[in-house]
Amino acid sequence: MTQDQSAPTPPVGTGRLLGLFLALAVSTFALYARVGSFAFLNYDDPSYVSENPVVAEGLGERSLEYAFAGEHSTNWHPLTTLSHMLDAELFGVEDAGPHHLVNAGLHALNAGLCFLALFVLGRRLWPAVFAAALFALHPLRVESVAWISERKDVLSGVFFFLTLLAWAHYARKPSVARYVAVALALALGLLAKQMLLTVPFLLVVLDLWPLGRLREGGKSLGGLLLAQLPLVALSAVAVVLMFQAQAGGGTIGSTGALPIVDRMANAFGAVFAYVKLSIAPFGLAAFYPHPSLAFPDDAARLWIPAGLGLVLVLALSALAWRRRASDPALLAGWCWFLGMLVPVIGLVQIGSQAYADRYTYLPTIGLGWAVCVAAAGWIDRRPEKKGIVVGAGTLVLGLFVGSAWRQVGYWSDSGTLNRRTLEVTERNFVAHNNLGLVYLEEEFDPIRAEAEFLQAIEANPHFREAVFNLAEAFRGQDRPQDAQTTLERLVAMDPNFTPAVLRLAMIQRTRGDLETAFRELARVVELDP
Repeated sequence: MTQDQSAPTPPVGTGRLLGLFLALAVSTFALYARVGSFAFLNYDDPSYVSENPVVAEGLGERSLEYAFAGEHSTNWHPLTTLSHMLDAELFGVEDAGPHHLVNAGLHALNAGLCFLALFVLGRRLWPAVFAAALFALHPLRVESVAWISERKDVLSGVFFFLTLLAWAHYARKPSVARYVAVALALALGLLAKQMLLTVPFLLVVLDLWPLGRLREGGKSLGGLLLAQLPLVALSAVAVVLMFQAQAGGGTIGSTGALPIVDRMANAFGAVFAYVKLSIAPFGLAAFYPHPSLAFPDDAARLWIPAGLGLVLVLALSALAWRRRASDPALLAGWCWFLGMLVPVIGLVQIGSQAYADRYTYLPTIGLGWAVCVAAAGWIDRRPEKKGIVVGAGTLVLGLFVGSAWRQVGYWSDSGTLNRRTLEVTERNFVAHNNLGLVYLEEEFDPIRAEAEFLQAIEANPHFREAVFNLAEAFRGQDRPQDAQTTLERLVAMDPNFTPAVLRLAMIQRTRGDLETAFRELARVVELDP
C-alpha cells in the first residue's frame, strides 16, 4: 500500500475541528437520549448490574479484588466492572435510566473521537466526518449503546480511539514517551474489553496507509512489526486472562463442543452477515442463534451463508489487493474490518450465537472509512459530481438514522426486545427463554412462561437455563413433582450446574428431607463459594 494520492485537506483550525467534534457528539447523544427512560433487561443485566450484590455495593473494599481477580459474568473486563460499580455508587441500581445514559454519553464521546482519529490519521476532513457519522449513527450500534451490559463496547471504544490518536502522534515523531502513551491507552482498552486484541495488527496496517511509514519514513516492514512486540505482549496477557475467566465461568464449551468445521463455516457466514447488515440493516435482533444448535438437521442454514461469505472474502480481498496502489484505503479498510473481527468470529465458540450486532462496533469503521475515502478520491477526479455523491451519502446516512431510531425503541424493556427478536428470527432459544422470564417474573403468568421455556428447549435441548426456568414455571403452578423431575434431568445433564443443585436442595428441605438438603447445599458451596 502506498500513500493516497488524492488531495489532502488544507489546514483546519482548532475551532472548526471542535465544532465538528461537538456536532457529531451532540447528534449522537440526541439519537440515544430516550434510553434514559428504559429499563434493565433480563438479558445479562441482572448478573452484570441490577442483581449483582458486589456491583450494587458501589466502590468499596471489595471492588478492586472482584474486578481484577473475579469472573464478572464469566468475563474478565475489570475496567468495565469498575465503571458499573461507579454507576451503582452514584445512581444506585433501582433505576436503569442513568446507567443507560452513561452508555449513550460514552458513545457520543466516541463519535467525536472517531472523527478526530480518522482525521489525524488520514488528513482528509470530510471523509473523516462522514465515516465517523456512519459509525456513530448506524443501526448496528444500537445493541452496544442501548444495552447496559455492553458498557464494555463503548468504554473500550474510548481507549481504542485514544490508541489510534496516540499512534498517529508517535508515528510522525517517535519517542519513548509517545510510545508509552500508546501502550497505556491500549492497556486500558484491553481492561475494558478484549476486542482490542488485534489492534497491534491494525497499527501496522495504518503504518502502511495512511501514515505511509514504509515509503516516506524509511522504515522496513520488519521494523514496523518489531515495534508492535510490546503491544502484542499486552494483548497476549489479556488473552490468557480472558480465557481463564470464560473457561472458569463455563462460557467456552457451554453449548457443547461444536466441530471446528462448523465453527469455520459459521465464521465465513458471519462475515457475510456483517457486510450485508452494514449495507442493509434489516431484521436486526438481540440474538442470532448458531445454525448448528438451532437447526442441526438443516445443513443449508450453515453452509449457504458460509459459501456466500467465502466468495465475498475472496472477491473483496482480490479487489482490494488489485487496487492497492490506486485506492490503498480499500485494502486498509478491509484489513481493519477482517482483523478486528478475529477475536469474535467464532473460531473459538464462546456462547451460542452465530454472530452479534455488537461485534461490529469497531470493525466496520474500516469499511465505512474506506468507502468515504474512495468517494472523496472520486470527487477529486470528477469535481462536477460532488453534489450527487454528497447528496447520495447524506440520504443514506439519513435512512440509517431513521432505522437506528426505530431500532432503539425495541430495547426499551425485556418484553418488547424479545418479542421483536422472535419476529425476525426462527427457533431463537434465548429469546424464548427471556420472554418466558418476562411472563414468569414480571407478568406472573407461569403458564405462558412454561410455553416459552418449552419452545426454547425444543430449539436447543442443551440450553440449561431454559430447563431450569421450566422447573421454576412448574413451581409457580404448584407442580413440585414436575419441578423436581425437571431439575433432576438437568443435574443429570450437567452435575455442576449450581442453580439446579441449589433448587433441588431447597425442594428437599421443603419436603422435610434435611439430610439430603444439607448434603446438596454443601455441594453448592463447594461448586460456587
